[in-house]
Amino acid sequence: MGVGLIIIDDLGLDLGINYQKMGYKVKKIKPNIHDLVNSVKDFEYVVISWSSSPFLSSSKISDLVRIAQLGYDIVFIPNLPEFMEFEIWNSEFLSEKLNIARLSSASEVKKPLRNLLNSTELDESIYYTQLDYPDIRLFRWNLSPKFYKGLVAFEKLSKYIDVLETSSAELLSIINKDPSIILEVPTFYSIEISGRFVDNRYLPNWRIDLEDMKLENFENLFNQAKETSRNFAFSIGIYNEPMFHENFESILEFVSKSISEGITFILNTSLPYISEKLIETLKSSQNVKGYNDFSSFVVVVDLSSLDEDLFYSMKSGIDFGSVIRNIQELKSKFPKNIFVKVFRNIYNNHRIQEFYLKLKSDGYNVIISRSRLPEINAIDLNLPERIPCYKIQTSIVVLPNGNVPLCEVDTNLSFLLGNVFVESIRDISLKKVNFYSDHVLKNFNNMCEMCKLWDEYDL
Repeated sequence: MGVGLIIIDDLGLDLGINYQKMGYKVKKIKPNIHDLVNSVKDFEYVVISWSSSPFLSSSKISDLVRIAQLGYDIVFIPNLPEFMEFEIWNSEFLSEKLNIARLSSASEVKKPLRNLLNSTELDESIYYTQLDYPDIRLFRWNLSPKFYKGLVAFEKLSKYIDVLETSSAELLSIINKDPSIILEVPTFYSIEISGRFVDNRYLPNWRIDLEDMKLENFENLFNQAKETSRNFAFSIGIYNEPMFHENFESILEFVSKSISEGITFILNTSLPYISEKLIETLKSSQNVKGYNDFSSFVVVVDLSSLDEDLFYSMKSGIDFGSVIRNIQELKSKFPKNIFVKVFRNIYNNHRIQEFYLKLKSDGYNVIISRSRLPEINAIDLNLPERIPCYKIQTSIVVLPNGNVPLCEVDTNLSFLLGNVFVESIRDISLKKVNFYSDHVLKNFNNMCEMCKLWDEYDL
């Protein structure tokens, strides 16, 4: 008997190979109820991996619910590209998590396996799959009828098809022919507000000099994002330190007043200090559900190591002891809103598991993120077949002067899409259509070809 992974294949992607390397018995079947019933009989408990996870119709969910009701444990893994979640861990760790699933009630369909780990533990993914919305499962494009982006996309798709009855392959074909369907409305805004940064050895820098974003421009940008996307994440800080912004307290004041349902503010910081205004903003966000029911304001702290010497070998210009105390203080007051994040790199990779286990045992939310530098990316597992970049269709990156590069990897601004203080967000987002279409045809410019972040989720 034992653990089995069933790949339900309706796109022809061979995604089972990475699990086979970990010693798991893998079956690849076509999506029909007869094959499902026969397959689950071979295993004591089962991981269902839906290889075409952009789309899971209500009828297919019903089939899987019937399987669960027969007494089999079923865990869903949306598999574009969630098998990355175990890039760090060995099969013993996976077995432990599967055992937790097995001991859970078999009468209900489980959420994805990664959610047993905590949705933010691995691979920078604060990502849920909502099986309580069975009418549409467009995981890959982050579309759902409860989001404005989903409603816009469904209105366009309905001109071509009955969305709920269309196969994944047909849906992919339509979107590939008209990428504007999924590009018009961003759901994740990455905003660089500061011109200053903490010196480090594991993150890239923008190749141009930047000044702080003006407060009025920040406010106007948020209001434009709210009008365009309605439900979205607004991430403050990319490679630079947002808390070094000369008017950061005023920005926090605006954020505090803008807390509302359906919007999540994310502060990406090294947490060099704590201010009363930051505490007040966190307080104002309590009990307000943000984007996709996440907290409405979260602080993600970039902590490269728990070892002081190793920390200073990677970072300078910031005090290790102060950062640790600041993290502890915020965690003691707002445990659900504070996330500790480490970028894997050639300096700390040998200490990652120790870092993770220590922080988890102390009750922290932990994010382990892939490196932004090429040295370590070679050991990361990517999808065996390159697909169009996830970030191109969900994200928009804005620099302090309003310029919009293609993505966060475009530190040279080789592909400048426009300026949000001059053009609309919608118009700028639609300029990505040609890039997305090129990706569909497997044509990647030099920057895209070398990129290792194309399958990494934003939120």
